[in-house]
Amino acid sequence: FIPVDYYKLPLCRPSSEEENEGGPQMISQNLGQTLLGNKIQRSDYVLKMRKDTFCQVLCQVTLTEEAESLLASLIQNGGYRHNWIVDNLPSASIGLSQYQPGELRTYYSGGFPFGFINTANSKPFIYNHVNIHIQYHKPDVFTDLYRVVHFDVEPLSIKHQFQDGYQWDGVDPEGFEMPLSSCSKTEQTQRSIITSIQPVEEGETIIFTYDVIWSETYVDWARRWDIYLTEDHLIPDQIHWFTITNSLFFIIILSGVLANITARTLRREIEDINTAIIAAADESGAAVEFTGWMALRGDAFRPPQTCPMFFCVCIGNGVQIGICCFLAFLLSAIGLLNPSRRGSFVNCILVLYTISGVVNGYVSSRMYETFSGDRCRLCTMLSALLVSGVTYTIFLSANIARLVTSDFAVSVPLASVLILTAI
Repeated sequence: FIPVDYYKLPLCRPSSEEENEGGPQMISQNLGQTLLGNKIQRSDYVLKMRKDTFCQVLCQVTLTEEAESLLASLIQNGGYRHNWIVDNLPSASIGLSQYQPGELRTYYSGGFPFGFINTANSKPFIYNHVNIHIQYHKPDVFTDLYRVVHFDVEPLSIKHQFQDGYQWDGVDPEGFEMPLSSCSKTEQTQRSIITSIQPVEEGETIIFTYDVIWSETYVDWARRWDIYLTEDHLIPDQIHWFTITNSLFFIIILSGVLANITARTLRREIEDINTAIIAAADESGAAVEFTGWMALRGDAFRPPQTCPMFFCVCIGNGVQIGICCFLAFLLSAIGLLNPSRRGSFVNCILVLYTISGVVNGYVSSRMYETFSGDRCRLCTMLSALLVSGVTYTIFLSANIARLVTSDFAVSVPLASVLILTAI
């Protein structure tokens, strides 16, 4: 899937955009976030600590033919979803369970969808109302300090109408405070009160609304990411350690068995060879006839006849990638890399890959020397440029192609490209 600029869709645009000619405000990002395509922008949803809000009008959008076609394609595709963030926490999604009809379930990855397809008539419908549930924790009873520790969104589709037949142009400030007949400003909007859902059709006027519900919890700040990692205890911590321990146990056992078999075979072969050499010496220099794996030693360990330098370069790059992956997983296992630091994993991969390039150059040039090569400097340069150069060329070509199509929203900024070039 190709990323889509959120505010190019027929959705609510920030009102501050009129004052800011540059469009919706962007949140500063690091190199890892940029490469992952995570562009964080502000919105007009108003969240006030511990203050519930019900049936708050956000905006009104009238679908044109082009907007209807774009929105319907995103809903029918199913892969494009809202990804919201509150206090650096990604939104969990509350929706109907796929396995137990009628039961609500919370999903902690992937955001929430734009809408759904009605199985009866195959028509798309949009989620134009969201119940935003935020849980907070008070670390000290003697202060008024509160911390957000959980955030989920329940999307709903409601065909809104104003009371008393009021018609809104989407601009008049009075419309933001006018009551709707489809939801109440005094209580949370429930699925049970929905009488009509909002279709995606040309000419349809869609009113976007939201509720904000605050609740206190015992979960503290340090453990607020646990529920995302365990999917609300659907994946117990013991399973991870059991799997790791089980895998290590089998690896150690199998390695021991193979090592024992190999050692016995080599010991027997070496004894036979030594016996043959002694016997040949007693027979006044008779030639020793090798058998078994010793007969293939000249073929198994000979240098490649074609492109030995390319072979060494591939070996060196493989060692570099292996070391990089091992160190990255090790740092993640000990907790130095975690989801709260967005883009940190990609940044770590870039740094480790660059540092492990030293090992790449040494391994490739050393192996090339064993092949009696006389162009070690060229081998080292190719080791540094082969994989990274090809990957960077593909990345740069794709980025230029997006710029040529004037789709700046999904292209990497020039500053990030220059940083990658320097690396």
